[in-house]
Amino acid sequence: MEDECRLRYILSLSEEAQALFDPKEPLFGQLVADRFPDAADDISEADKCLALQRGTAAVMHLMRVVEVGLKALAKFLRIPYAPSWESYLKQISDKIALP
Repeated sequence: MEDECRLRYILSLSEEAQALFDPKEPLFGQLVADRFPDAADDISEADKCLALQRGTAAVMHLMRVVEVGLKALAKFLRIPYAPSWESYLKQISDKIALP
């Protein structure tokens, strides 16, 4: 049995970390999960990174989540594809600043 146990790596998580690692409900709620399915994997991975105290990795995943939202907002405002966040943000800012 001892040999078999050496073939596995087991993590022990606090109750709080376990709730992030394997949530019962989507982190940002069901509405966000339904409306932004392209962000689901990165939201889930950000949860896991937070549970494992990997803040930098969580931020990377959450930046990808923001990008999904940014592109959705641009599409809603009928802004064409832009190669960067800066391009999107400038066009969005210009569009919503119109009278």
